Amino acid sequence: MIVNDPKQKKREIRYLEEEQKIEIKNYLRSLVEKWCENTPEKSFKCSDLLENKEMWEKKPLVYMYNHYRIDKDENKEKAIKHDSVDTGWLLKEVISEMPQKFETDSSYRKTYTYIPE
Repeated sequence: MIVNDPKQKKREIRYLEEEQKIEIKNYLRSLVEKWCENTPEKSFKCSDLLENKEMWEKKPLVYMYNHYRIDKDENKEKAIKHDSVDTGWLLKEVISEMPQKFETDSSYRKTYTYIPE
């Protein structure tokens, strides 16, 4: 749950099948939970959770990577850049659905701060 985001703006990632989206969201949720467990005092961005560029070529993120790399015929760097934007939107959706509380800033590259109970 994001406590300071009244708009709760979402963006639909239409090229993903529902099963793929669920798999990616579950993966992101596990990364957020691990972050909050190991470093609850530290804020994070999507890029902090996905620091390794090779992660994009592995499941479940490969669905997005393949969309841009193969379907859209983009080079690797451009595909990863587009993947990052889409993943950021999915991360926001995941955090909004979690029972734990988070605060966020209003910047383009959102930073999330876990609020322990």
